[in-house]
Amino acid sequence: MDELAKDAKYADKVVFLLVNLGSVADAAKYVTMKGLTDACRHGASRQVDAYGIRYIPHKTLIDSKGTVVKNFDNVQLAKDVDSLL
Repeated sequence: MDELAKDAKYADKVVFLLVNLGSVADAAKYVTMKGLTDACRHGASRQVDAYGIRYIPHKTLIDSKGTVVKNFDNVQLAKDVDSLL
């Protein structure tokens, strides 16, 4: 996801957000461990029941109106994001 977030074609069009279900400290540790850049926004939060998280990582695509477009099953991130542009 970090590589997609760095792609210029998504600049000012897409927000890539990584949410750690633990603490902010856990999120920071994950960023360091994976060598992620600031291309993605990072945060920590409790699980959102509306997304039906079954396992981690869990991918959810939300359009510009806040509608969940694709959730969990068969998410092909690059292809699916492109289809929303």
